[in-house]
Amino acid sequence: MKKKSVLSILLLSVMLLSAACSGGAAEQQTTEQVAEEPTSQPAQSIDADWVISSSASEGPGSLKDAVSQAVSGDVIAFDPSTFDPYAPVVIYLTEPLFLGVGGITIDASNVGVILDGSMGPETAFNIQSSDNVIQGLKITNFSLAGIVVDGEGNPEEAMHNIIGGDHATGVGPYGQGNCLVANGDGISIQRGASENTITGNLIGMEADDSSNGNQSNGIIIQADAHRNVIGPRNNIANNGQTGVMIYGGSRGNTITQTAVFNNGNGNVLCQNGGNYELELLINQIESIDKEQGHISAWINLNGENVSIEIYSGDGSGPRFFEGEVGEIEPGENGDYHINFSKESPFNGEYIYISGYDGEGNSTMFSEAIDSGMVGASNPAGDNSITNCENQYEDAKQAISTVLNNPQVVWQETFDNMNQMDHWYLEGDISVENGMLVLPPSGFRPMNSTEAVAYYAAESGFEGGSQAVHVTLSFMGARNLMVGASYKGTDSYEEFGFGGGSTDQILVNFQPSSDFPSPNPYIEVQASEGSYAAALLEGDEIFIEENKIYEVLIVIDNQQQEFVAVMWEPCNFESALVARLQNDPKLSELTSAGKPWGFSIYQSGGENTVTVDNIEYIAYEGLLQP
Repeated sequence: MKKKSVLSILLLSVMLLSAACSGGAAEQQTTEQVAEEPTSQPAQSIDADWVISSSASEGPGSLKDAVSQAVSGDVIAFDPSTFDPYAPVVIYLTEPLFLGVGGITIDASNVGVILDGSMGPETAFNIQSSDNVIQGLKITNFSLAGIVVDGEGNPEEAMHNIIGGDHATGVGPYGQGNCLVANGDGISIQRGASENTITGNLIGMEADDSSNGNQSNGIIIQADAHRNVIGPRNNIANNGQTGVMIYGGSRGNTITQTAVFNNGNGNVLCQNGGNYELELLINQIESIDKEQGHISAWINLNGENVSIEIYSGDGSGPRFFEGEVGEIEPGENGDYHINFSKESPFNGEYIYISGYDGEGNSTMFSEAIDSGMVGASNPAGDNSITNCENQYEDAKQAISTVLNNPQVVWQETFDNMNQMDHWYLEGDISVENGMLVLPPSGFRPMNSTEAVAYYAAESGFEGGSQAVHVTLSFMGARNLMVGASYKGTDSYEEFGFGGGSTDQILVNFQPSSDFPSPNPYIEVQASEGSYAAALLEGDEIFIEENKIYEVLIVIDNQQQEFVAVMWEPCNFESALVARLQNDPKLSELTSAGKPWGFSIYQSGGENTVTVDNIEYIAYEGLLQP
């Protein structure tokens, strides 16, 4: 029901009181009138034009009823006696809520309201007007998108809408922010919709930080949608495709002060001309001091009046906004020198950089930056101090083509030798600039002990299928073997304490051109010295010195299969794939669910092998490589 002004309510109260004193007939008539009113009769303490007190999909007191009757300037709120902020109530929508008038505010910041699309509607809100505000809602199970902001091809049709707000304002689970989970896309901004703001929302994650990703993108901006702002204070994570996709002719869209991490095929992608596909290239890292929150570097961003932001996080992406760079000195040809210090420690292990130009076009995030990159240069400007643009994101996407729903559950980044006590080390092994260095001349094993038990406990996959992802570089090594080692013990807890003989399944990399064959190859060595035939698929990789490669080792207990994949970063389409199936020993080990560890052996050569970024991965099924 439309709520009256406070003055009107006071006058009505006086009139009702006078009527009650003048006779019983008037009192009975008033009682009947009240009984006929919808249940959405607003509480006088709620400052709103409409107060929703029914969880029905339609009818008096429903959200649909209020949205269909509201006029520009109206505020729609919810009765906390029906929608308890500590026990949210579900409204099962049967059709989208259409905002075609404009200037409507829907405020659930002090209550608990869940809009659920499992009854069939493709979206919760179809916004084809301007100046609307949506706050405090959980929106889930809509097949197309939780919210669609649609300009219908007119850049002035859907402008200045605000999705979210200050998550610290209000007593509801999300404050003024919204939670968009388990939809097709979280939010779609499309067909010319412009100058809209997405702020303070959880997209792909719950209030307790648990994962509940949208099937495709957290946010997609497409079809000539311009000058929209994503930020500040959004958390966009765990979505099946990308965190933020900016696509097609959509330009001037800004991502600022927003954490975007652990999304399936990339955290931020600009494709088919979206944001002009503006790139931020890292030319050189001059210095990093994680304890002081400091980084200085030369970057390249082909734009003017640029703004640069610093984030930190883990290997899955930027989880923490650290601040905006105040010291930016322009060089030549789009080069900029940046100097950033927050005088307190970075929150995450890795550093990420992003930026946007004077027209608001945001870049994708940089690769993960660590102290080991200090001094490394990239004069070719290929957006990577290693081999390619966004190497980590590319590796995540590659792994997702092999493994269904891969989740990194343990990671080793080799910051220093003091953190290496959970590995069995032999020989003059060292850590230099965040890399594990395996020296030449001799057989140098590195066997995980407590590490594998820690991984098993964290993943909940004890006895189940597991995988390892390694980034490494051949520095002239003659032979490198990466393998899975099964011990004769039945528990992960006892893995590091003996357990009898070890059965091994090894992948052999032979960088040398003259041993044992003219061309480099991948070979799977099964147990007890026997060699099983491994199918070799993909283009040949000539393994070069001083070049980085990605290696994925997979043991699938359900399919009783061993898979090894090797590729150059950002070149997965040319990967080498070796698969071992129907091997008696492999079947014996996988069917028994024996615990296994991970090993690297390097022998021969005049130089070394360097290893970085070892990850243990849990997954839900083996896809075709």
